[in-house]
Amino acid sequence: LVLHPSGIPVHGGQTPVAPLAFAEILITSTISKRIRWSYRPGQEIEDLPVDYVEREYGTYVVDLAVDEESLWRNLRRSYKALIHRAGEQFYVDSYFEPSTLIDAKARVEIAHGLHCQSAGRVTRPQRTWDLQASWLASGDAVLLNAYLGKTPVGFAYLIRWKDWCYYASGAALERNVSHLLLWNAMRL
Repeated sequence: LVLHPSGIPVHGGQTPVAPLAFAEILITSTISKRIRWSYRPGQEIEDLPVDYVEREYGTYVVDLAVDEESLWRNLRRSYKALIHRAGEQFYVDSYFEPSTLIDAKARVEIAHGLHCQSAGRVTRPQRTWDLQASWLASGDAVLLNAYLGKTPVGFAYLIRWKDWCYYASGAALERNVSHLLLWNAMRL
């Protein structure tokens, strides 16, 4: 997810009009389909199996210069229901103000634990989590943690640059938590 500064053209050539306190544009990149078969260099396209699905990456830009009501109105109805359901069940904490490194490390450690638990393994070096903590402490990142009671069940980590914000990492142990976290990020 990424947010962008005033005056820079965005998706469709439109330019945001009024900045929000947090950011103006939210961008997310996703993989919409999975590869079910691998292409070998030199292989003819006719040799591809019938169930071949090409991997597609999508980048979605969300203009956050509009009011919250407009953001909500433009969501799919199915997402609204998921967000409502998750909002009744989970609590979200947002950290986007500069803090001490010790405090930031404690918050990122919760995210790291969720990430490992969700993946079932350690997926990247500790140094990357240390960097995320330093960015959070300096105000160059945003971290949203979701809780079921006092138990952490999901997180979304976004990197900030000027008025932009890029969705960098996240994990969820419960259904619909990710939808709720991203909605809360858009509302900051």
